[in-house]
Amino acid sequence: MLIDGYEDVPLVAAEDLLALPGFWAAYLLWMCQTEENEPDPLWFGADEADTDAAYEALTDEERWPAFRIPFADGHSALIVGRNFADDLGTEYFISHPEWDRHGHLATIDGHQAGPGLSWRELTWLCSRAPTADVH
Repeated sequence: MLIDGYEDVPLVAAEDLLALPGFWAAYLLWMCQTEENEPDPLWFGADEADTDAAYEALTDEERWPAFRIPFADGHSALIVGRNFADDLGTEYFISHPEWDRHGHLATIDGHQAGPGLSWRELTWLCSRAPTADVH
């Protein structure tokens, strides 16, 4: 999978990771953690082994996962796992085939950057994504 600005890194199309039993737990558990609350993979219907396996796939330094979510009028949301050793992060973009560069939505890492998406914008985008397998 080629994304402008990521030509020299090992990006791979990763939509197949969504089917891993521990995917959502691995992707979201860190956001559930507080000083009083230790998150549990069971909240997402996954066990610890499945969550660990999915986390390893999501953070593989040799295979950076990239997800493309198409929506209206040829636009796509792009989610890129930026897996530098000791410096993991996630980049979120909007792209269109006619644009000369991607629109930056957010970065999640040690130095988060927005603007990101509101819940309303995210649910609208998800409601417009095709239901058929898109590759």
